[in-house]
Amino acid sequence: MLTDEQRRAFDEQGLLRLPGAVPRAEAERMAERIHAALATEEVARHNSDNEWLRTRPGGFKQLKKEGAFDAVLDSDVPAALDELFGVDAWTRPRGWGNPAVTYTTDAEWELPTGSWHVDMPPTEDGRSRSVTVFVILTELRPRGGGTLIVTGSHQLVRRFGQPDVHNRAQRRILGAIHPWLADLWGRKPLPDRRRRYVENGAVIEGVPVQVVELTGDPGDTFLMRGDTFHAVAPNALVEPRTMLIKGIPLQSPA
Repeated sequence: MLTDEQRRAFDEQGLLRLPGAVPRAEAERMAERIHAALATEEVARHNSDNEWLRTRPGGFKQLKKEGAFDAVLDSDVPAALDELFGVDAWTRPRGWGNPAVTYTTDAEWELPTGSWHVDMPPTEDGRSRSVTVFVILTELRPRGGGTLIVTGSHQLVRRFGQPDVHNRAQRRILGAIHPWLADLWGRKPLPDRRRRYVENGAVIEGVPVQVVELTGDPGDTFLMRGDTFHAVAPNALVEPRTMLIKGIPLQSPA
């Protein structure tokens, strides 16, 4: 059962943490299968063709076809979605996630600029069309490649953004409202961004906003409203970031 505080946090921040929603043993088993697949000739060949795939590899269709991630179906995740949106209000996916692996890079960890985006804009009457599920499969520490979320940003998107416009236009519209947002995804980042965005945050038009880095233990799960701004983060640690990410459409926007 979700508490009133959890429901309120999800509504206000657009992000909900579910510690241990997937059993740790199942999460670790899924991570092992992903890393075993990365060592196969087929997947290695797939990733060698594109430079960027050497940092964030893909090629996991066979794992998904085999149902390697179906343990999420028997976890607390579906129950949480039922409580938040209603049993018949979200679409049960055929596969329960896309592996997201990020290897370490030589670059120093820093907040990204132009990659901030929403997965799906809200409806015209300001409701979320989707929810994104993040399942941590291996220990994820700060600066280890965890997705960055601008909590509270969905409220600003609904009030000031425009439905069905691409992310670049959405960023331009919101950036005109407050320099905190304009500087976050501006081409010329100001110094000391971590303190400004991750540690301090801001209040924009009465809405508290802050950049949150997803971290946690195997099995910890996050639910994010699809109209919340987020971005891929670099991995400055030795261990690869290993997660499952799945966008789920809402049949009845909420």
